[in-house]
Amino acid sequence: MAEKHNNRKCYTEQLCAWSTLLPSWRSISACWRTTKYLPVGSVTFQNISPNVLEESAVSDDILSPDEDGVCSGRCFTENGLVGLLEQAAELFSTGGLYEAVNEVYKIIIPILEARRDFRKLAFTHDKLQRAFENIINKGLKRMFGTYFRVGFYGSKFGDLDEREFIYKEPGITHLPEISHRLENFYSQCFGEDALVMIKDSTPVDRKQLKPNKAYIQITYVEPYFDDYEMKDRLTNFEKNFNLRRFMYTTPSPKADGLEANLTSSTRGRPSSHNARLPVCQDPHQRHSERGV
Repeated sequence: MAEKHNNRKCYTEQLCAWSTLLPSWRSISACWRTTKYLPVGSVTFQNISPNVLEESAVSDDILSPDEDGVCSGRCFTENGLVGLLEQAAELFSTGGLYEAVNEVYKIIIPILEARRDFRKLAFTHDKLQRAFENIINKGLKRMFGTYFRVGFYGSKFGDLDEREFIYKEPGITHLPEISHRLENFYSQCFGEDALVMIKDSTPVDRKQLKPNKAYIQITYVEPYFDDYEMKDRLTNFEKNFNLRRFMYTTPSPKADGLEANLTSSTRGRPSSHNARLPVCQDPHQRHSERGV
């Protein structure tokens, strides 16, 4: 999955797929109980990827640090952890998420300090300096992505029927672009005659749907924050990273006047929480990938 994201140059999504390894450190941290400078608990990694806490619940069910061999393997050594984190820093830097580079090195630096690895510390601080300079120089020029709510309706989608997901597109992506791409993709799955693209954002009425059709509704959404969240999300980066809720607009059922303005004819609605967006290769084979 990480490789597919890399091929599409979706570096943040590649990191989300890659980060499934990090929760394993929470499960096996007992192997290094006496090593104070190594991270303990999945909370240590939550500023790197919002998926870590979710994945840690899964790793608890499948990993036991007391079992023979669980703590073996190069990924679960100090060098393995440092290597994984350095890859994360490179992905963040390539994706323009320079603030997150700092969060990664907050974990790496104590390990390097404990090793007295001053050469690598110098290299690391040089990387940090360049990350901070990029933040200063690029400012508001960075485009973090565009978000859409994608809803699937109809029995042809199986267990996806009536499910909605948040889909992240790179940079400035217009609604017709993602709509055209998904239409082409799912037309190959179900056939052109069986697929219907819903053109508006009004709530879907199941009674109006034909049983032999597959329906997709795509709506532009924006990140949504409560007032208390806005106190901590001051920068453009903070308003576009680790997102959990989104908002979209729908036509008002009773707009006064034939030429009601946008404010009176639309209303904001909070959308789905961040979720996996299943991707279908053929009608009988599905794979999952991170939404945001």
